[in-house]
Amino acid sequence: MAPWTFEDFKQKNKDFTDAQAKIACKVANSALAACLDKGKEQDECEVSAIKQGLNVGARLKEGMLADEVAAQKAESEVNDFIWKAQSLIGDVMRDITMNTQIKKDKISGILDDLDVELTKRADTVAILIKRRTEEMSSET
Repeated sequence: MAPWTFEDFKQKNKDFTDAQAKIACKVANSALAACLDKGKEQDECEVSAIKQGLNVGARLKEGMLADEVAAQKAESEVNDFIWKAQSLIGDVMRDITMNTQIKKDKISGILDDLDVELTKRADTVAILIKRRTEEMSSET
């Protein structure tokens, strides 16, 4: 009998809308394939698949499925937002780490330059002190 068509569901379930019949058909065909893949008997799988398709179609009519789909979509959007936020936080942390290292490197370079300059000045001061000491010694 399977796979079923949209018309099969529409014909057997006159109160189903086109959307309900299409979804019920897709669910039933998918459920049938999954059941047969598990090695179960064709008749058993067809009964189960039809029940699943009709159940989903009926739930859609009552609006329950639409609410579940909306809730799943909202949950998915929240999860996407959380993932994007975590990714952004990771990017910011990497930037901070890189900027901190760059700043450390700059500070280290400045300190090295300052050390060289202070050494030069200390040498100059030492030379000046030595000259002054020699001058004072020669005066006496």
